[in-house]
Amino acid sequence: MENITKKIKYGSKTLFCHEPWLVGEVVNECFKRLFKLLMEKNAYVKDMIYGIRLEGCCWSWIRNLFTSEIDLMDECKILLSNILLRDNIEDT
Repeated sequence: MENITKKIKYGSKTLFCHEPWLVGEVVNECFKRLFKLLMEKNAYVKDMIYGIRLEGCCWSWIRNLFTSEIDLMDECKILLSNILLRDNIEDT
């Protein structure tokens, strides 16, 4: 999971779950189970990245996660922790 297919700078114009910006496919394909449980499916990359670091509101679930889903979320957090967003520079 190393290929970024869309250049993300600030992440304000790229939909987190619906655009192929990470690992060569859309996030909802990489983490299908989590995507189904996610309440905010139309958030932007910047909101989700900052949200995961601050335990923000974008990461709200339709129900409590099971242990296996928490493990998936931990996997997702590790993957996203290496993403560096550049403030106020538009995505290309």
